[in-house]
Amino acid sequence: MSGLEQRQLEPEILDGLAGDDPRALAARRDLRRINALMFQARIMASLLWKFVPRPPRRILEIGAGDGSFMLAIA
Repeated sequence: MSGLEQRQLEPEILDGLAGDDPRALAARRDLRRINALMFQARIMASLLWKFVPRPPRRILEIGAGDGSFMLAIA
């Protein structure tokens, strides 16, 4: 068995850290770098325009860090 057969629910380490914890700051910095290198904001924006032709008045972002990713799309 590979261990993938059973789902395990555990909180992410980042969820338990204070917003100003150096580990949290470093993790968010790394995520920003990865998203930039992979053109994630550009890809997400093009997909949103494809499936949502008119800009919505509001977008709810859940579980996506500090909100900087969606801000890059807006």
